[in-house]
Amino acid sequence: MTTAVPGLRRTSIAAAVCGVVLAVALPAAGAQEPPAGPLLFTGDGWRLKLGLDAAVQTAGEIDSWWNLTDAFPPPTPFDPDRSWTEGYVKPSARLDIEATSALAFYGGLAAVASYTWGKDAFDAGDTGAVTVENAYGGLRLAAGPNIGFDVSAGMQDYMIGSGILIQMGGGNGYEHGALLLSPRTAWDMTAIARERFGGLTLEQFYLDPSELESGDSLTELAGLHARYDWSAEDYAGLAYIHVLKSDYPALAAPLVIIPGGREGMNVLHGYGRATPLADLPGLWLAGDLAYEWNERIDQQAWGGQAEIGYAATGLRFMPVFSYAFRYFSGDDPSTSVNERFDSLFYEGSPTGWATGGNASLAFYNSNVMAHRFGVDVTLSERDFARARYWHVRAVQENSPIQFGQGAEVEFENGTPIIIAGVQTPHLSDDFYLEYTRVLTANLFLTAGGALSIPGAGLRGAARGLAEDWWGGYVNLTVNY
Repeated sequence: MTTAVPGLRRTSIAAAVCGVVLAVALPAAGAQEPPAGPLLFTGDGWRLKLGLDAAVQTAGEIDSWWNLTDAFPPPTPFDPDRSWTEGYVKPSARLDIEATSALAFYGGLAAVASYTWGKDAFDAGDTGAVTVENAYGGLRLAAGPNIGFDVSAGMQDYMIGSGILIQMGGGNGYEHGALLLSPRTAWDMTAIARERFGGLTLEQFYLDPSELESGDSLTELAGLHARYDWSAEDYAGLAYIHVLKSDYPALAAPLVIIPGGREGMNVLHGYGRATPLADLPGLWLAGDLAYEWNERIDQQAWGGQAEIGYAATGLRFMPVFSYAFRYFSGDDPSTSVNERFDSLFYEGSPTGWATGGNASLAFYNSNVMAHRFGVDVTLSERDFARARYWHVRAVQENSPIQFGQGAEVEFENGTPIIIAGVQTPHLSDDFYLEYTRVLTANLFLTAGGALSIPGAGLRGAARGLAEDWWGGYVNLTVNY
């Protein structure tokens, strides 16, 4: 038996195989004033910024899903070698009005038109939609030097920390199209109150994700968030998240479904980043730690990372090196407690929280650990490149990997679903390369490729028939 993963496989995770599109989203509520430009109109006490994001991308895969269809023939034909094209257009507008020197009002509107030509990695395509992306309003009040208040509501972007749990509020792919470009990021409804006292920011929030109708988990979240910034590079934060409601069918063990298992879950999430050595300013340390519990279903789960990086700005090409160890607990089949980590609405690009390149389409940051190595280089003022490598392992053997689903490998709409776990921890070794050329200030060309080599765990589950999974893409992005 399988269960779809609402709001995850169909949104942020899919972006990982083809990387970041370099699109700049409509400024979130409370963001700084938009920069001057050809689409900026100003008057006495008001500013109107018009924006346009658009992208078109062609992608292809060879032996997708490690060609598991050879080992486990699906009920309907599935071609592991495929190519498709997708695109979107996102016009936007942002209005800021200064009522007084201390009081300002703002609001934003944006829409997305997207489409996929051909069948994507999940065998969905030849479809698209036009939807509202942003429709929000708010006010800002300056109560004194370095003291401010901000209240906003509506359809807007919102994230906590680095996006390990809260960032991708929109649903992409399937009936919306544009699976890999993932242009929809805003939440369907938000209510956010923000208070700033110097470097300290306090937030209270309510979030309702804008999920696909075909995979709506009916999740609603609320919580508190505090963050302190010592400088532009040094900060620490703490958030509490509570799931008010959800119909997400969590699993405590293979084939045992707990209806609404996410409902009532609590999360405590701490994060931070620091540049500890004044004599070595390019060095940074960062970390995230999240603890989840739900007394209703006896859930206790952990997730997070420890990261170290160094920006060698004095070297040619100014390389930035980084290493991160990431851990997301899985359910131990020998206990009555549900230790499955719920990654909620995380940001799944290769520079974010992807676990692997191609493999991140299959691994949902639950019951996985990964060593991630990265390097970013500046080849010229217009040319940039990055590389990533992940060594991915299961935390618990013989335990669900794909977000708590059970049995070995099954198929949903012809797509392989890894659901019971593996008998050997090594899942995959993933490589990702990306190159970006800045053609103009508003036009970007990006190309990349990914390779996922199955480990002993996947090869064993597939009776030795798993193959290397290749992927590549080229996209052109316009951003005003």
